[in-house]
Amino acid sequence: MSSVTVLCPNARRCPVKVTPGMLMRQVLEEACLRHGFEADEYQLQNQKRHVDLALPFRLSGLPNNATLEMVQAAKVALDSKVTIALQLPSGSRLEEEFPVSSTLFEVLQRFSQSGGEDLTVCGDSLAPSCSYMNRQYTGPLELQRTTLASIGILSGKCLIRYQRIALSKEQLDEIAARIASESAHKEAMLAAYAEKKAENEAREKLEAARLARFEEELRLEKERKSAEAATEEPMETDNQPAQSTAPVFSRDLLGSPPRNNSGWSFDAPVFSTAPVSQHAREDRLSTLNRLLHQENEAAATVAAVAAGPVAPCERRAVIFQRQSDGQAENELSDEFFEVRVDDLKVRQKELREEVKLTTQRALVPSKYIKQKNRERKLAAYPHTVIRLPLGNEKVVQLQFLSAEPVSRLFEWIRNTTSRNAQFTLSLVNLKIKESDTENFVDADLAPKSTVLDEANRMSSEWLSHNTVFKPYTAVVEEDERTTKRPASTMPGASSDIAPPPQKATAAPRWLKKK
Repeated sequence: MSSVTVLCPNARRCPVKVTPGMLMRQVLEEACLRHGFEADEYQLQNQKRHVDLALPFRLSGLPNNATLEMVQAAKVALDSKVTIALQLPSGSRLEEEFPVSSTLFEVLQRFSQSGGEDLTVCGDSLAPSCSYMNRQYTGPLELQRTTLASIGILSGKCLIRYQRIALSKEQLDEIAARIASESAHKEAMLAAYAEKKAENEAREKLEAARLARFEEELRLEKERKSAEAATEEPMETDNQPAQSTAPVFSRDLLGSPPRNNSGWSFDAPVFSTAPVSQHAREDRLSTLNRLLHQENEAAATVAAVAAGPVAPCERRAVIFQRQSDGQAENELSDEFFEVRVDDLKVRQKELREEVKLTTQRALVPSKYIKQKNRERKLAAYPHTVIRLPLGNEKVVQLQFLSAEPVSRLFEWIRNTTSRNAQFTLSLVNLKIKESDTENFVDADLAPKSTVLDEANRMSSEWLSHNTVFKPYTAVVEEDERTTKRPASTMPGASSDIAPPPQKATAAPRWLKKK
């Protein structure tokens, strides 16, 4: 069964089970009865769009599990009238005005008087029936308990079709049982309706009292400020300066910690209306100037280091021949792709590191982390090897310092080629730009690119000066645990048991190359 959720004015969610033929008016009434509200004072709204209460759920355009909101509706007087056109089986129509509180049975009685035919009589197993919005209301019992307002007819003109339907005794009993079940369900909700309504009224009174008290406080505050302004005006016009004896009010909303007259604290308010000695004010300004000077010196030092020229190294250009992929790789067995316990442990360790990076990250800006990682890369990768493929057969290998600008790579290519041809360099899908300010670390070209095993062996001496790069993650490390694991007290336990063998590498078996 489908259901919708109704947001009530008391911030409660009311789930209501609906059927395709259930009217949206019934959904509103059930939500109001559960939480003590008047159904005539509210209207349903979905995504700022009013829902027609006369439509069934099937034709309302609402999806399953939709969220509806109860909003204030324009009050409709119970004595307001609507125009009803009754279409008879012969095709003729009768039209009259009725109040919205009238039942369908009363409507048929009125039309019986004007039409000269009793439309409410039941005979020969025929029962009167009225159809509105693809829904039938059959039998005297259902017609007597259904009002125009309950089926969504509140204003304007509406057409109701009248006909007589042959019903057996079992069908009449089924209709009576359904009406009794709906009445029992409504009475069960009415039992708690009075209590919920009293709670809503008490809450509204409390909110009104709080609002009145708040408005009264605002009024008193305005009167106090106006009185203070009126008393300060004659003092300003006085020629002789006089010290005010009124208490000095500080603009700090929270209580500040105790401060030293000659000290400085970033937690203390800088601009305050409280009296401060001249000596303390001078100390604060001097301390602030000293901090700003240190910050400027640090920024200038970093800029000088970054902009400092780096002497070029010997390129040691070497040309290699590409190896043909003539050897076919052996097919891997299914055991190679099996996930073992060691692989799961490695993955668990990686997940723990990811959680640690997420939950224990320090409150530092990303720009600071990026700068720290750049400094660590420059310290870990002082040397860089660049390999340039020439066609499909040859590769040129060059050596650079990681701190050198990328423009020197372009200069070497221009000096080597015999003609001034236009060219571009790219690493995978990343286009390398010629820049005098970015080095090989900034361009993500350090420390090397693997092309041939022979080239790796010849460049190993140049790259041996590099170390392992550990990125700066800004993770707050926990204090080391001082407690050790207690020794085993089980009989027969021996301390000579060898520890489990250590794994040579952390990579899983299916990732290793054969």
